[in-house]
This record gives sequence, structure tokens and C-alpha cells, in this order.
Amino acid sequence: MSAADAVTDSLQHLRDRFIDVRDGKPADYIPQLALANPDAFGLALVSMDGHRYIAGEAEVPFTLQSVSKPFIYALALSLLGLDEVSRWVGAEPSGEAFNAISLEPGTGR
Repeated sequence: MSAADAVTDSLQHLRDRFIDVRDGKPADYIPQLALANPDAFGLALVSMDGHRYIAGEAEVPFTLQSVSKPFIYALALSLLGLDEVSRWVGAEPSGEAFNAISLEPGTGR
């Protein structure tokens, strides 16, 4: 079996393992999420050299919402470095709603 086939098989195995997990439900307080098909389940992986591996409905478009936050944080780290990002972004939960826009008094973070 080639390495590419092994990766694809691993993704398919993970999909098969978790396809029947039905905990929770799509959020209905965000219109785009309310439209999501809870049966669409896909996995995708892109290697450093650009190879794409998929299993299931990985080609179905979806809205990123808060999934985008770690990627934006990683981009900021790569562009500005940890010290500069840490001046403006904290790592502890604020206690605010996920969609609140606020600054801490004193730090401006």
C-alpha cells in the first residue's frame, strides 16, 4: 500500500469510527449554522507538499465561524511573534460571550 493510500485509509477509518456520533445539534442562533446538514461529515488533510486526502463529504462547503480563530492566531504569531501578539491577545477566557468585542481596562487587550 502506498503512503497516499495509507493516509486516505486512515481518514476513512476515522470517518467510519465517528460517523454515528450524534451528540449535540447544529446551532440555530446563527442563520448559516441552522442551515447545516448534520449528516454531512467529511475529513480533509493537505500535506506540506500540497497533496490532498479526503474522506466522506469533504468537498461540501461549510461556514468556518469560530474554527477560524486558531488559524488567525497562528498567522498573527508567524507575522508578529509571540511577544507582540501577547501584548494584545490574552490566553485566558474572558468570561464574555464568544461574539463579544471588548477590551480589558488597563491592558487594552
